[in-house]
Amino acid sequence: MAETLPAVGDKLCSGRKKPSEKKTCKRQPCPYTWQAGDWSECSRPCGHGMQTRLVTCHRVNTFHWVDPVPTQITGCSSKQKLSNIRTCNLSSCEEEVRWAAGPWSECTWKRCGRKGRQKRPVFCQDKEGNKVRKKLCKEKLAKSVKPKRQRKCYKKQCGYHSCLDIQQRAGSRADGEYQMVVGGKNVSIYCHIMNTSWPREYLTLPMGEEQNYSEVYGMRLTSPDSCPNNGSRENSLCVKDDTPRAGMTVWEKINLNITALTVNSYDYTFSRQLHGEVVPYGEAGDCYSTANCPQGKFSINLMGTGLSVAKYSGWVGVGHKPSIWLQRIQENEIIYGKCGGYCGTCQPEDKNGLKLEVLPY
Repeated sequence: MAETLPAVGDKLCSGRKKPSEKKTCKRQPCPYTWQAGDWSECSRPCGHGMQTRLVTCHRVNTFHWVDPVPTQITGCSSKQKLSNIRTCNLSSCEEEVRWAAGPWSECTWKRCGRKGRQKRPVFCQDKEGNKVRKKLCKEKLAKSVKPKRQRKCYKKQCGYHSCLDIQQRAGSRADGEYQMVVGGKNVSIYCHIMNTSWPREYLTLPMGEEQNYSEVYGMRLTSPDSCPNNGSRENSLCVKDDTPRAGMTVWEKINLNITALTVNSYDYTFSRQLHGEVVPYGEAGDCYSTANCPQGKFSINLMGTGLSVAKYSGWVGVGHKPSIWLQRIQENEIIYGKCGGYCGTCQPEDKNGLKLEVLPY
């Protein structure tokens, strides 16, 4: 055990430089941030008016990627909220001419890693809205009332950002795995139908079909108010259910919205039917019991993809007497679920689909 020495005055120490009492540490991004949309046009064509804009709260990950889908405003600091209303002062309504502006162009960049620029047309018009020479506005109006013709827009990250981006910039038209920036991180994405104008993005599941499946169980208890064998399946006490939804689907790849990081659970391009009807990814159900005894199963295993199910993602029960059992493993890279009812199913609660997030390493 190390000996604890009594503290003495600094002057008694000599030799090596005194160790620093403070040091900087790696700054982490705030988990939420406010985002503001464009200001509306002035409420009046001349004189004093008002402008408004949409201000929403968004999640931010370790790589400073801002989720484009707004979240609840309780995550953001109310003290830091951006203003959503302001006054606007245009030329006097008594003036014979006034400045007017058209819509902003798309954001363009000279190179990645820097902010882009947007432009819009600015023209001079008379009281009736007819275009006139700009010289008239310059002579009669103050410089301060002329609308800006250019502005900066968001920074573009380096790297590819979609299969269409790869097709257009790299000239590739072959289906296959490509590295692209997803959620601020390089991730391998499978590009499908690259020989068309609208290629699609899929996430390959390295753990395969055995660990990525969805099932609606097709048996029903003869005594539906019971749960025999502590919830284990007991076919000897069952009859075959006549529900048209019974089936089992297994998955090799899933369709991914790489902008919002949501899964399209209803895309079956790279799925396979083992039996019965198709069951969406991340869903399960049965008509087995009313006694909280779910038998329908699903498995999501994203190990090896660089992604996981978002920590705030949940599932909701649908139907009569729905019940849900979930097990989250390996920081949400793996989700096992059992769902059912009489008849009942479960599905991801996010109305936009199953939400994923990039792993912080």
